[in-house]
Amino acid sequence: MSVSGVGQSMSMLSMLQMKPPSASDMANKIIGDLDTNGDGALSTDEISAGGEQAQKILSADSDGDGNVTLDELLADISKNQQNIGGMQPPSAEDMANSIIEEFDTDGDGVLSTDEISASGEHAQDILGADADGDGTVTMDELVIDISEHQPMGGMQPPSVEDIASGIIDELDTDGDSALSTDEISASGESSTTIQAADANEDGTVTMEELIAYLSEKYGESQTMMDEQSSSLSLVA
Repeated sequence: MSVSGVGQSMSMLSMLQMKPPSASDMANKIIGDLDTNGDGALSTDEISAGGEQAQKILSADSDGDGNVTLDELLADISKNQQNIGGMQPPSAEDMANSIIEEFDTDGDGVLSTDEISASGEHAQDILGADADGDGTVTMDELVIDISEHQPMGGMQPPSVEDIASGIIDELDTDGDSALSTDEISASGESSTTIQAADANEDGTVTMEELIAYLSEKYGESQTMMDEQSSSLSLVA
């Protein structure tokens, strides 16, 4: 695993906590931002005021009368959400920050030799970012190394299996490839979400249960990150 892989695996739990806005939230925001006369619908003039988003909003006009109602907007966003391919993968800067925040115990923004050693299985990958060979790794060195390890065009968004594996790897302290009640509790804010994957309610979440739960929650072909997808961009 490269240092970019370290950052990505450490982002798995945060992905569980990320919830894109609902179609209702987005439709109401668009109406709230542009509905200047307060009638709960968007006229041609109000849609035009949406600037670069005007054409996308107008595409929700299913009856072709030149106005877009809340119901039309809600239906259009809901339809588009079904085709969302997922959110943008974390940037090199985001991953570098995750690594620094996780292991920088003295808070100086740099990983010392001792802090790198304390990262356990990730130590060798992180040390590989030490461009000047001084035994420490700075934020800039991490960002550069992660950027160099990303494929052209950026990382592929993680699959459901990758996410499940990353969560198990991060929390499975006893190495049995499953998460016990104690291990789930250690996930903090994500514990409730992970516990919901316990299909047989035996108090343990297996890899298979986690994959099945994530597949059901996010969809087999759906990755988990794409705020810039077409339907969400209406809110921008």
